[in-house]
Amino acid sequence: MRREWLPSAVAAVIAILLIWLAGDPLALRPADVAPGGSAWWGGDAFLRVPRISLLAPAMSVDSFPREFRWAPVEGALEYEITVGLDDRHQAPLFRQRGPGNSLEVSLAEGVELPPAGNYVWEVRALNGSKILARGLGRFQLH
Repeated sequence: MRREWLPSAVAAVIAILLIWLAGDPLALRPADVAPGGSAWWGGDAFLRVPRISLLAPAMSVDSFPREFRWAPVEGALEYEITVGLDDRHQAPLFRQRGPGNSLEVSLAEGVELPPAGNYVWEVRALNGSKILARGLGRFQLH
């Protein structure tokens, strides 16, 4: 009896073993994704990438932050920042890309200030379409 399927089965077992030894690269629930997930943040939650150190705003603020800052990431050509209410049913307040490791927020005249509540912000360091690192932070607006 010929066992032509045996090399394929052995290869599949080895592949599964290597993935398991690598530390679960398809992490189903990373620590920085809240239960229930979100419609817009954490969209690449299944990818394990290094974390960006988020520097500002503080966890609790009295007015909507005028600046968001994070540590630069080597090799990043641009950063994408997304800010919104910590509510999986809400669209983000804004999403912006730029080359620097900070973003100054200026609301246009006549634009209503965001309401008090819990907010989440995400920064992704990008090199083309490749995500080099990401950071996820929260702040509470009183």
